[in-house]
Amino acid sequence: MGEERLTTVEATCRLCWHLGLGEGMTTAQAAELIGYSTNGAWRLLCKISRFWPIAQTEEGVWELVVANERRG
Repeated sequence: MGEERLTTVEATCRLCWHLGLGEGMTTAQAAELIGYSTNGAWRLLCKISRFWPIAQTEEGVWELVVANERRG
């Protein structure tokens, strides 16, 4: 039996959950996590970034942006 494709809401929730836990991921890793094409995952991440503080680093990793974060 094949798995059902996640709805947009389900895929968004899954990505936000992992990003919210501090996990960084490339677009390809996001695509694998939600079962979307790389292009579909990139478009969804871009849409999420309009409303939630995530950004893609120069290395291509999407991560949660935390303002004024202090470590240590």
